[in-house]
Amino acid sequence: MRLTVLGVGAVRPNPRGATSGYLLESGGHAYLVDCGFGVLAQLLAVMSPAKLDGIFISHTHPDHCSDLVAVRMALVHAPGPRLSDPIPVYALEESIADLERLGRVYAEDFWVDVLSFVPVSADTVLRAQGLEVEFAPTLHFRSCLAMRFTGDGRSIAYTADSGPSDALAQLVQGSDLLLSEATLDERREEEEQWGHMTASEAGELAAGCGVGRLVLTHYFAEYGLERLRRAAADAFGGPVVIAREGDVYEL
Repeated sequence: MRLTVLGVGAVRPNPRGATSGYLLESGGHAYLVDCGFGVLAQLLAVMSPAKLDGIFISHTHPDHCSDLVAVRMALVHAPGPRLSDPIPVYALEESIADLERLGRVYAEDFWVDVLSFVPVSADTVLRAQGLEVEFAPTLHFRSCLAMRFTGDGRSIAYTADSGPSDALAQLVQGSDLLLSEATLDERREEEEQWGHMTASEAGELAAGCGVGRLVLTHYFAEYGLERLRRAAADAFGGPVVIAREGDVYEL
């Protein structure tokens, strides 16, 4: 498997960056995982969106899905290859309803023949081309799915947006690479208000679940990248890197 980082910002892009978005390639197939602000510009530096075999959307906060509009516009109006079939977009039913409402702002048939929405849930085990995908509910302020991708005998777990939870830990267990959010500078809220993690909590999750390596994403650069890396590494005790746009991880 090959993971290319397209966007790492939380809420809004870090300078010259994008928000959540990742290109996952396995078995000769390519998938976009989340599609936040600026992700299409990053994707176009790597491949045409017309070559995607599918798109996974964790939830419909705009920093994870807003550039789906740009993807649709590019596929219909920009120079480049045209689709023979719509690209499947895998998301919660609630998220699909949100995206359909968004499309109707522009046209009743805005998504038709370009993107085809496919509902998934925490109980879904999806066998796509080149991948097996499992899901888990996250602890967040909007319904959201964490994901685990298995292909070529290796696994990548993606927390999406989540506070620490048993369901997330179960999904992440034993993954070769954990792509974990690190949104918070420090923990301030009471447990019932949790919706994100600190870098230290990401490290604790990685340590408790026996993952191979930890990649931190969904962060504010203002907090200091080395500070975030050290906090996670102290908790994990294993290899930790800070994701940046353009990074590639081969498994």
